[in-house]
Amino acid sequence: MIEEVANGVVHLVTKETVTKYQKLVDDPILCDVWEMAMCVELRQIAQDFGDTKGTETMRFLTLEEIKKIPINWKVTYHM
Repeated sequence: MIEEVANGVVHLVTKETVTKYQKLVDDPILCDVWEMAMCVELRQIAQDFGDTKGTETMRFLTLEEIKKIPINWKVTYHM
């Protein structure tokens, strides 16, 4: 199993630097703020969402779009 690493987040109470996604989302003090910040970040590097202008750096695909990816294209990341 690959453990996903996040940029360091300083815990408001313990002052520990948290760098594991799972620990961020499991912590009741950090999870809501971190999830909202992550959503904003994804909106900024993806397509427009609401009043957030996207940069088209990343694109989310539907299952149908995934099936139509040309053979000569290289998918560089998936979730």
